[in-house]
Amino acid sequence: MGQAATVHAIAPPFTPEKPERRRHRQSLPHPQQLSAPMQPEDLKSLTTGDIVRSADGATYIVTANYGDRVTAVRTVDITNPSEWDLVLKAEVTPPPTSP
Repeated sequence: MGQAATVHAIAPPFTPEKPERRRHRQSLPHPQQLSAPMQPEDLKSLTTGDIVRSADGATYIVTANYGDRVTAVRTVDITNPSEWDLVLKAEVTPPPTSP
C-alpha cells in the first residue's frame, strides 16, 4: 500500500506596512547632551507620557507619578516568537454599563 502525499501550498511572506514613527514632542538628546541629574522637584513634575533616561542610557515612558516615586515602562518589539514564553494571559473585563 502506498502512502498518501500531503501537499502544502506556499504563500508569499506577509510583509506588513510599517506605520510612520511618531516623534515625542521633540527628538531625544544624546546622553552626552543631558543636563544635570533630576532633582526631587523635577521628579514630582513628571507627567504621564514624559520620556526619561536613566544613568545607563536606557529610556522609559512615565505611566504614573505618586509624588515621591514615578512608575515608568520600557517596551520592546517581539519579532521571534520562539524566544518568548507567555507567562500569564490577560483577562479583559468590559466596564459595567450604566442603566
